[in-house]
Amino acid sequence: MKRVIFLLLLLVFFIGCSTKQVPIAHNSYFDDSTERAYVTYESGVLNYYIAIEKPAPCYKIVKDEKVMESYPVQVVVDIHLEPPEDFCVEIISEETVTGRIVTGHKPGSFKVTFEGGDFYYTNFK
Repeated sequence: MKRVIFLLLLLVFFIGCSTKQVPIAHNSYFDDSTERAYVTYESGVLNYYIAIEKPAPCYKIVKDEKVMESYPVQVVVDIHLEPPEDFCVEIISEETVTGRIVTGHKPGSFKVTFEGGDFYYTNFK
């Protein structure tokens, strides 16, 4: 009897821990991540989180988001650092750059440049 109760409790536990698969409409969802970037797209909205290193905490991050008028849409985020006007202690720090871009429909590609060089790129397939 104890064994039956134990097996039933174990069965209830595993059923409770299982995840339900939710069907996602084709071309409505995209998720990509690396050590330094996380990009999602869902229902016309592109969200991104980019981890960059600054040479000092007082450097200002400037980003320029561009949505190219093509089909499929191409999205480019240019990131660069503006040095401080005053003296600043040089301590390398990591900061996350985030953004939300309404594209209307799924982009063909997403690219991030940092200080003029390619930093991250993905195709939305």
